[in-house]
Amino acid sequence: MSPSPEAVAHVEARRRLSLATALATNRLWRQVDQDNLYRSWLGLTGNVLSVVMGGQLAAAQMTGPWLGGLLGVDEDQPDANGIVPQAFTGVDGSGRPLAGVLMAPIWTALRLVTQGRPIAQSLVAGQWPARAVNAGERPRRALTSWPRSAPSDNALAPASPNVLRR
Repeated sequence: MSPSPEAVAHVEARRRLSLATALATNRLWRQVDQDNLYRSWLGLTGNVLSVVMGGQLAAAQMTGPWLGGLLGVDEDQPDANGIVPQAFTGVDGSGRPLAGVLMAPIWTALRLVTQGRPIAQSLVAGQWPARAVNAGERPRRALTSWPRSAPSDNALAPASPNVLRR
């Protein structure tokens, strides 16, 4: 069974939103001052939080109408007919606060600088954090893939309880 045109459009809209979020966070990462990595990243994290949380909010908001159209209205459970998009912002897909998660790239870069790596190389590595990956997987850029997946991951969350309730 092929997905409906509405489902395809919804997924495409979320993909575009995720890509825009990732590109915006990468632009901010490139503003990190090479002479003061930690302090400059701290100064930028408010903007990064705004960008990522904005992406999460937009993803949750676009999921509500799509989900309502898919499931219809449940007259017996009116509280199950909507979502609160703000409830799905400020955390990653695992429920961890974004403020802490967004420190991972700078911790990676700082660790490498203290090990003697050049600053430019360390900043690039902040986008490519060393992680344990499953066999056959390639490491993903933290500030490309994570903000890109955060809106999508959190947009799936509002759909889950509503689908399970019905």
